[in-house]
Amino acid sequence: MRNRKAVAVVLALVVALVMLAGPALATAAPMVKPFGALGGERLSFETLDTDGDGLVTQAELDALRDDRFAALDSNGDGSLTQEEFSERATKRAVARARKRSEKMFQRLDSDGDGLVSLDKLKAAQDSRRGSGKGMIARLDTNDDGAVSEAEFDVGRERQARLRKKAGGKLKGVLKKPFLGRFGF
Repeated sequence: MRNRKAVAVVLALVVALVMLAGPALATAAPMVKPFGALGGERLSFETLDTDGDGLVTQAELDALRDDRFAALDSNGDGSLTQEEFSERATKRAVARARKRSEKMFQRLDSDGDGLVSLDKLKAAQDSRRGSGKGMIARLDTNDDGAVSEAEFDVGRERQARLRKKAGGKLKGVLKKPFLGRFGF
């Protein structure tokens, strides 16, 4: 029983370390997959059971930690600078942004010609909840056809409350409120 508690404590510590550093280490060490709250694949038993024998040992956990640390330590000096620690996270953020922008561009490029015209943008915005017309309809409380700063602020506060109530996980609610799905 005592041994199980020790393994559980060590596993929890390793999981915490790996979740913090995992994404930063994942590209330099392809055998280790990214996971956890910072994005990517969730921690799985298969990730920890590196030899595939159906058991996770302390040696496997130590090796995983060491591999991830070594992948972050780009100059190999045995210590991490802030720059080394942040470099992978920055690369992942750029890659995610590039992927999102490519998907958005494909949605906007309705005829597949590799170009997004103003007409295509207008058509896409008009067909989505985030269009300017939708913003006016949602926020114009006095029906004058325009949104005042006060109405805008009320809408932003309402959106913040909804996001907080949903634990920050509202689909379809933009982080930059009411600017439209495409940010224009």
